[in-house]
Amino acid sequence: MNERWGKVGGYPVRTNDTTGAGDGFLGAFLYYLLELGKPLPDIGEAEPREALDFSNAAGALATARRGAVPSLAAQEQIAGLRGLGSGKGT
Repeated sequence: MNERWGKVGGYPVRTNDTTGAGDGFLGAFLYYLLELGKPLPDIGEAEPREALDFSNAAGALATARRGAVPSLAAQEQIAGLRGLGSGKGT
């Protein structure tokens, strides 16, 4: 098994409620991997880091609003936070 590890930084947001943050993170991670359209063994070195960065942004945004489902971010919101933040490797 090829083991990989590293660090992916988070995104600072004004936290309102942490309900749904883990669900938002995991859902975004699985979504990102499924969108790659590749079997897991074929995923390259950079793709897991990008998936984790995407997921960190989704989890962070989920804490900015109250509730579980209402707090889940849309893809555009995640992209916006990723464009503004410095989550990659920090």
